[in-house]
Amino acid sequence: MAECAVAVIAPNDNGVTGVVRFSMEAKTLHIDYTINGLTDGEHGFHIHQYGDLTDGCDSACAHFNPDGTEHGGLNSEVRHLGDLGNIESQDGVAKGRMSTDTLSLDGKKRNCVVGRMIIVHEDRDDLGLGGDAESLKTGNAGKRMGCGVIGLSEGFSEKNAESLTESAPYIGFGMMVGAVSGWLLSRRN
Repeated sequence: MAECAVAVIAPNDNGVTGVVRFSMEAKTLHIDYTINGLTDGEHGFHIHQYGDLTDGCDSACAHFNPDGTEHGGLNSEVRHLGDLGNIESQDGVAKGRMSTDTLSLDGKKRNCVVGRMIIVHEDRDDLGLGGDAESLKTGNAGKRMGCGVIGLSEGFSEKNAESLTESAPYIGFGMMVGAVSGWLLSRRN
């Protein structure tokens, strides 16, 4: 059975909700997402350093960047490990898959994303090509629209994803499970 994780996206003072599923296949991490309530167009999509929800999406700190590099896109030679580029919303929904061999669900590896936060931003990520200091730090992706803590799961079905995105109480529960999973992984030796 593949290693799996999930993040339930809750809004940051708006109507953005969704589910992001993570699954390992050999050394590749697949990231499947369905995000609702976005304006049409591209939106920056990043994994941030901490899964801290004490101040909603705003307490997640900077992008996951253990190498101390500049910002880029998912396929850029130089990038933060948490830089996933952009997702595109049509008719208010962004749905798709991206894959990378630079991230992991293995808590013993420094590139592990479990316990961190995934965030969808208001604006398009310029992938570090904007020509200013903020571009090299954040991609000028703007306000944090929705976020979720990445927590381990046994697997995740499309039926479960639909019911979670339609029910606010489950969203809070999903974030709590993600936070606890991250804390437990951080306590491993």
